Order: sequence, then structure tokens, then C-alpha cells
Amino acid sequence: MFYESIGMLLGGAAESLAAGADDASGDEREARRRRQITTLVRRLGAVWTDLFAALAEETAILEATLAGALQAARANELPVPPSAGGAAPADPLERYRAVMRELDELLIGFHAREEEAWAGEAVRRVRRGLADAAEVQGRIVDAMLAA
Repeated sequence: MFYESIGMLLGGAAESLAAGADDASGDEREARRRRQITTLVRRLGAVWTDLFAALAEETAILEATLAGALQAARANELPVPPSAGGAAPADPLERYRAVMRELDELLIGFHAREEEAWAGEAVRRVRRGLADAAEVQGRIVDAMLAA
């Protein structure tokens, strides 16, 4: 309930900003800034409740991608990040960052051995996972722009 109410509060704040736009000092730059802030707050409020589910969905895609990448690395005796397989951070954003860091480290290793067929295939699978995760972000951006 708390997290859902933040979205409503952001939407209400945007409406308040929009209503107060006529009270601006007449400075065009200030008026434009107020419109930009109003638009940003309105759009953020419109997608607020979807952000948590999108982060979870994107992280799940990336974790599956990471699992496949780790399997390929281990099968081909490529060193894996020291944090791989460790306890996942409880904070969803920290987990997202950790997964992205681990994927980045693995990609460096894959590229170092790109002459080997398995490494090229591993890079393609990671890129596909990243593209799938980006589609989740794209849906949120589309929803924001539609608000």
C-alpha cells in the first residue's frame, strides 16, 4: 500500500505543479523548467507501481542469463567472478547491480577467448539476455511517455 501511494502522491504533485504554472514570475526559462518537472513527476507517478515488478522481471532474466554464462565459463575453464554463486543481496537494486557486474566480468573473459567457438556462442547468449531485459525497460519507458 505504501509503495502504491507514492505513485499517487507523485501524480498529485505533478497536478499541483501544473496548476501553479500560471503563477510563475513570467520568466520563460522558469516556466519551461516547471513544465519539464511537471511532466517528469507525472510520468514517474504513472509507472511507479510497475517499476518494482519490472525490476524483478528484468533481474530474473539477467539471473538466468548469468547462470548460463557461468555454466559456459566453468565448462571451458574460464575464471568466474569471485562473487558468483554467493548469497544474493536482499536489496533488489543491489542484486540487479551485482548481476550486471558479474555479466560484465564474464563478457570480458569471453571476449578474451573469442577465437573459440564456445566463447562466441556465450557472448551471443548474453547479448540475447541483455536484449530481453532491455525490452522490460522499454515497456516502462513506453508507459512513461504515454502518460
